[in-house]
Amino acid sequence: MDNAQTKDISLVGGEIQCKDKACKDTAISFSEFCWKHTPDKPQYTERLKNHLSESGSGKGFILRKVVMRYADMIKVNLKNADLTQADFKDANFSYSDISGANLIGCYLEGCDLTGVNLESSDLTRANLRRARLWHADLSKANIGEADMTEADLWKCQMHLIRLWHTELAGVKSLTKQNFSKKIYGFITSEKIDEKGVLSAEESYRTLKQYFMQSGRYREASWASFKEKTMEKLWLRKNMNLAYIPMALMGTLSGYGEKPNRVIFSSGAIIFIYSLIYYNLNAIADARASKVFSFWDYVYYSIVTFTTLGYGDMVPKANTGYRLLAGSEAFIGAFMIGLFVFTLSRKYSAR
Repeated sequence: MDNAQTKDISLVGGEIQCKDKACKDTAISFSEFCWKHTPDKPQYTERLKNHLSESGSGKGFILRKVVMRYADMIKVNLKNADLTQADFKDANFSYSDISGANLIGCYLEGCDLTGVNLESSDLTRANLRRARLWHADLSKANIGEADMTEADLWKCQMHLIRLWHTELAGVKSLTKQNFSKKIYGFITSEKIDEKGVLSAEESYRTLKQYFMQSGRYREASWASFKEKTMEKLWLRKNMNLAYIPMALMGTLSGYGEKPNRVIFSSGAIIFIYSLIYYNLNAIADARASKVFSFWDYVYYSIVTFTTLGYGDMVPKANTGYRLLAGSEAFIGAFMIGLFVFTLSRKYSAR
């Protein structure tokens, strides 16, 4: 095939059917045939390599099931290409642009993907075992059911990635920071793709288990909080009554993962009870008649919440006021226990 014919076929690749009459597959770029029926595969791969090395562009190419192991394809443009089930074992794609590409079932074991742009690519069921993904961009990519065993993800960007059923055994350099992104230059967002609530919940659970096995307990705490958040959203979506206690625990303690929330919640409860006591004039001096200031009510709310009960101030002889003070003491005991639990869960081995 001469250069003119090759050029024409490369332009229409993906729009023509394989020349083999019994085949219903689409022809690959630079060929009139699909990969299976390409007559001289070594010659084809050599021609394709030469084109990519000279022009650097394979944007939109159809390379389904192509086998190009150990290929050197540094800084090539394969944006929006179709690489379904292609075999690139141990190939070097350093600093290439493969964003928006179809890599379903692609064999990338041992590949050097340093600095590669894979944003929004579909890597469902792809084999990424032992792949090097240093500084790669996997933002918004789908790696559901992919195998990333022993892959190295040092400073790999994975914000809004889809991780459903992804194998993470032995993965290196994976931390919470992989999923972070600066918004407006100062707010950090750390999350995966959460459009599918149940798949996101399972993915966060997988991350939690990975972090726990790696001894990264603070990252495990983050993943656990996100897992429970997804569960809460699912309960709300399905109008399940279990949503109410779940939402309450999220507000009070971040599902046992955020000690600061317990402190802020406790302060809010104390202040609210202070306002109630003040407006009801519900407290009396145990020894003499006295007019209390608002801060006296705050003091009484604190000692009641913490169950100290010094006895210098007591609820008036009214059943409702006594029940009110008792309810605060009960909530206070619960919140103190919750704080101890949350603190130990956050900062010690889980």
